[in-house]
Amino acid sequence: MDKDISSYFLKKILPGLDSIDHVTLLNGEDLKIGLIDHGLFSEKMPTCFTSIGLSNLKSNWARDQITKRTKERDYIRYTALRDIPIPREMGIPHPEPYIIQAMFLSEHWKEIFTHCNRPKPKASQIHVKNLFDGRIFNMNYTAHDNEYHPEIETLRETATYCCYADISNFFRSIYTHSISWALHGKEFSKKNKRDTKGAIIDRLTRNIKDAETNGILIGPVSSNVISEIILTTIDYNLQESGFVNFIRYIDDYHFFCKSRKEGNDFIRRLDQELKSFDLALNTNKIKIEENRYKESWTKTLKIESKRAINSTSAYKYIDSALNIAKKEKTDAPISYALKTLSSKHICRYSKKDIFRFWLKITEKKPYLSRFLHQYGIVNLRNRDTKLLLIRFINSITHIWIRDNATEAISQLIYISVKENIGKTVLSELQTCQSIIKTKDCILICLLWEYARKFKLVSFQREITKFLIENENDKYWLLLYLVYDINKLEGIGQGFLADLKKSNFEFINFS
Repeated sequence: MDKDISSYFLKKILPGLDSIDHVTLLNGEDLKIGLIDHGLFSEKMPTCFTSIGLSNLKSNWARDQITKRTKERDYIRYTALRDIPIPREMGIPHPEPYIIQAMFLSEHWKEIFTHCNRPKPKASQIHVKNLFDGRIFNMNYTAHDNEYHPEIETLRETATYCCYADISNFFRSIYTHSISWALHGKEFSKKNKRDTKGAIIDRLTRNIKDAETNGILIGPVSSNVISEIILTTIDYNLQESGFVNFIRYIDDYHFFCKSRKEGNDFIRRLDQELKSFDLALNTNKIKIEENRYKESWTKTLKIESKRAINSTSAYKYIDSALNIAKKEKTDAPISYALKTLSSKHICRYSKKDIFRFWLKITEKKPYLSRFLHQYGIVNLRNRDTKLLLIRFINSITHIWIRDNATEAISQLIYISVKENIGKTVLSELQTCQSIIKTKDCILICLLWEYARKFKLVSFQREITKFLIENENDKYWLLLYLVYDINKLEGIGQGFLADLKKSNFEFINFS
């Protein structure tokens, strides 16, 4: 099959396309659009953040910059909440070096794809693939979205034991020079440090993280391409050593075996392979258990009944999804459950109760704030619903500021702008000052949009005052929103100034 044929066209004309490996339908152009237009901002962020259209503006420019010694840039820090006390530290790269990196990866995708496709059968279950809407990556893949391999399914059902292992601090531990090791071999890479594809990817990857060699950013989709270059090399080496019966969810390994000894042999070999790339196993998470075939959680959460759903049944259903999410260590069951509920007929008088229940849970679990605006279980513009939301914002905002739950506050501001909710505690100057003290770039960017929406000039003055003292790459998006073209050029942000001349927008609430 010709990979240059439009993937969209293929989807339209080929029945049963969902059963085809979507990676083989991902060409370089798809990758470029997926990385640049859909891969700059993490999917955990409010959906108003976008880079759609950036590839059209800057592809030719980026192609010319690849061979030049372009400047390394720092990045925006973003904290994503989880259902554990320790949040996940993520990064939003400066678009200038990120676009150059993305362009090189897309122009050499054929070679990268060939490299990453060496393991047979494919062990990796979560990776870039064509999602046919411009996106190429989604962390919330449900179980039935994974590639289907009959031999792996048979192992899942028949193996006596399953060995579980994962890599310690994986993305933060990646040594950028090891990208070249994976592509060309360690010895060759050390003798050829500049001109190989691996060396160039190494340099471009360091450029988006302030020239650091230790660790790559969590968040941008390019990091998932980089990680697969390394991990599929390890997968291939494991298979060449005789260990075939495993699957991998990014850095989580599941090895199906007949004995504990076989499981321990796999752990030892995996440890050796990881060490060759300066990576290490998380010893606290290694376990070998009797294999109990588990039914997919999507089947557990499937609602067969066509009857209207009342409050009580919805409470139980949501609680079940939360428990599964905690056990599976992913938000996917929550997204799936809310999407399923929104597609069902809910009793008229139950919607308000369900929303009140969700707010109560979110108060205790701030990471759930990212779901407040999703799937339309309730109409947030309904008067009663909006009153509930206003009371919630007024009661929880300063608690979340105190607890430094910046992502959760970002979601509240996003909803307030999106749904035109202006008169809450968020509109008080004291709240503005407290938010600015968090020094969270994304939160302050949303506060700026909130101030613009509701014409809060005092907020804009406070933010501008803060920005004058923080004119650096860690706040590149805030600089872009607040400063004019001349000011951006004057502080060494010529790339952002050129984007602003094109009237490009990184935030869109429509």
